[in-house]
Amino acid sequence: MKKNCEIVKDLLPLYLDKVCSKESNALVEEHLRTCKECQNYLEGLKYNVKTSSKKEKKIFKNFNKKIYLKILRNSVIITLIIVLVVASFGCVLGRSKVMEYNDKMSIEVYSNNKGREFTFESNISGIVEGVRINTTYDGVNTNLIFVHLKSTLREYLERKEEARIGTIINNLDYKMIDPKVKVRVYYTTEDLDKIKNASEEDLEDIIQNANLMFTEDLKTTKINCNLDGKDYEYSLTYYKVSDQIVDSVEDYSLPSELIRHIYSIYGDYDSVWFTGETATEVFSKTERYMISNGGSCTRTDIE
Repeated sequence: MKKNCEIVKDLLPLYLDKVCSKESNALVEEHLRTCKECQNYLEGLKYNVKTSSKKEKKIFKNFNKKIYLKILRNSVIITLIIVLVVASFGCVLGRSKVMEYNDKMSIEVYSNNKGREFTFESNISGIVEGVRINTTYDGVNTNLIFVHLKSTLREYLERKEEARIGTIINNLDYKMIDPKVKVRVYYTTEDLDKIKNASEEDLEDIIQNANLMFTEDLKTTKINCNLDGKDYEYSLTYYKVSDQIVDSVEDYSLPSELIRHIYSIYGDYDSVWFTGETATEVFSKTERYMISNGGSCTRTDIE
């Protein structure tokens, strides 16, 4: 009998897992009917399996809880990092700084019976600030105007290479700028408050490091063209530094075909040049038209 008990005890784990053969199952069940010891042994196995299962479930539950908390914590950390990065990037994009000078920047001057007003032209939008220093320059009473453009990285990235945006110059009281006093406009990256209180020596250093954008020195250039055996000429007067046109003479004598060509481009015609164009641009478009139609052009500077 003892021998049978040992065999049955070896089979009981398999019996509980229901992997015994039919013959083994029959043998175990036949033995269990009459053997109290093996019955107790089976109950012990069942208890151990149940207890073990509970422990495993508890361990697995605790493990899942730890994993969930870890994932939650990491998710919160990642979200905070993303928020901080986005916020920081937004701050960087929105933070203003003084732009370096570039060749798309220019000064437009508009005169009326009250005096002159200056507009800053650039392919970057932003805030243009200026300061005026009235002083003696080269022995002449002169208004030195220093300007700079403050823009954000977002505005810089959105700039249009060819577009020119007209912007008023803040902090300049144009009523105080006497039209009879000479004017020189410089672009600077220096702090404008520093310029206000600069000594003559420091002011000279600031001028040396700045970009001259405007003086009142004028230049007149005459363009002589020949097309189909007929001579045409007209002249433009413009500021030397900014190339801004001040006046034109005889531009109505240009070929009617050229006038119609300009009309087809701009939809209007008043003269051969338009507000915002430079003398260089006007000469170039006239020469291109003449040469493309078999003519020729020459320029003559008149001081």
